Amino acid sequence: MSNKTPFILILNRNKKNIELMEKVISPEGYQVQGLTNLTEFKNFIDAQKKIDLVLMDLTGFDKSIWKECENLRENEIPFLIISPQKHIQLHKESIKHGAEDFLVKPLVVKEMVSLINEFIKTDN
Repeated sequence: MSNKTPFILILNRNKKNIELMEKVISPEGYQVQGLTNLTEFKNFIDAQKKIDLVLMDLTGFDKSIWKECENLRENEIPFLIISPQKHIQLHKESIKHGAEDFLVKPLVVKEMVSLINEFIKTDN
């Protein structure tokens, strides 16, 4: 295992949600960066060298979010989709566009952290 701190990028329209997720994820030994809009997100992805995982909350974004999912897949950056509801079509769409998994709000913190830990450990 490398000594580099794994980097997690969060895309969420709600700054408070980003802050909450950072409080939960950072103590697990991850570097975390949160962004609230697609332009910042796209620029960050284009500029960043190594992103270990993206947590992407679909709430408040239009269908152009799928283009960013495709961009992540093309750049081989794994991502998890977070959605306000368990909707089978949305789940299928997420997987079709390259999502590794699909989490439904409200998030169960232990479950989310466990999934992140497992994912990053198996990815390295």
